[in-house]
Amino acid sequence: NTLGIEELRTKAIAHVVRRFPEMAGVAPTRSATSDGVEFTFRTMVELGQKRLPRIVRIVMDRQGRVNRLVTSR
Repeated sequence: NTLGIEELRTKAIAHVVRRFPEMAGVAPTRSATSDGVEFTFRTMVELGQKRLPRIVRIVMDRQGRVNRLVTSR
């Protein structure tokens, strides 16, 4: 039961926004990996007086299961 790229993208966005609300509205970039598809979300977050980049990478297999979720900062 392999999902299409758009279905995987929709699932990835829903999963990331649930965990990181500041990623709402961010369009991810996509790259293929040996074990599925990787989506990368990038935005800037404000912490006090600083603006820092926030990067979230999610790797999903072709069935839509999350294999890895990594964040910076």
